[in-house]
Amino acid sequence: MNFKKLIALISAVVMIVSFSAINVFAENTYVVAGVEALCGSNWNPNDSNNEMSYDSSLGHYKKDYYDVPAGKYEVKVVENGTTWYGDSTNNNVKFNVTSPCTVTVLFDANTKEV
Repeated sequence: MNFKKLIALISAVVMIVSFSAINVFAENTYVVAGVEALCGSNWNPNDSNNEMSYDSSLGHYKKDYYDVPAGKYEVKVVENGTTWYGDSTNNNVKFNVTSPCTVTVLFDANTKEV
């Protein structure tokens, strides 16, 4: 095998491995599901408006909600529309907002912590 063919073969293998890693990563989606007052839908695990994005600077998935009014809220994070994650006992994550603000929901896909 000549040098050019070897380089072409190595490049092809690297590209296949790279695309495979990207596709595996892209297969998982994480959606915040919770009360309608926060999420705009009531506990919908497939609401694309609540899909989280990966923030590489934080190393977590996140979803921001702006101008959230004061009140009591509950959420979970849903992986691929079927697997639900909550607090350490897998109950809903509950929190109070005391004055209008931005609420950020963070999710660590490795530890499954919301």
